[in-house]
Amino acid sequence: MSFKIIIERKFKEPVSQSVLEIIDEIRIKALRDRGYIGGETLVNADNGKEVIVVSSWSSVDDWKTWYEKKDWEDLEKQLGSQLEEPAKVRIFTPGADYSKAST
Repeated sequence: MSFKIIIERKFKEPVSQSVLEIIDEIRIKALRDRGYIGGETLVNADNGKEVIVVSSWSSVDDWKTWYEKKDWEDLEKQLGSQLEEPAKVRIFTPGADYSKAST
């Protein structure tokens, strides 16, 4: 079973290349950790201020371990002053896996 981590960020201004590079650096840090499968960054085509990062992890525990190490924190701080509101982090599981777990 794999899990998707969705991180939503709303910026004050449309994102620049430097902002996207910081987000990529966070992903590079995740690449080095156990359980990271992959990810992508999506910018809202109708509103360049909205960015979603979707990452896949082998387990929620692997993601939580990476998140709690806070290796990414300095990079996230670079984004902080540009954010309209704090980033929202949500954890999702594929529907087929969810329905198996709840039966």
